Amino acid sequence: MDDEDWAEGFEKKISDAFLKVENEDPYIYFEQFDFKGGDIDSIIFDMDQVGKRENALQLLADAIHQKAY
Repeated sequence: MDDEDWAEGFEKKISDAFLKVENEDPYIYFEQFDFKGGDIDSIIFDMDQVGKRENALQLLADAIHQKAY
C-alpha cells in the first residue's frame, strides 16, 4: 500500500462494510496465513465477529479449499 490516498480510501471502504451499528468501532484485522504446500493467502476480518486468529485461519482455509498447518 505504497499509495497513501489509495490506502486511506481502502480503509474507509473496509470500515464502512464492517460498520453495521452506529457509534461502534469494529476491530478490523488483516492477516496473511501460510498453508500446506507453500501457498500464502490473506484475509480481512472483524475480530469482534470471528473471535480469534485461529478462527480466521479456518474460515479462510475453508473458503479457498486449503489445509492449514
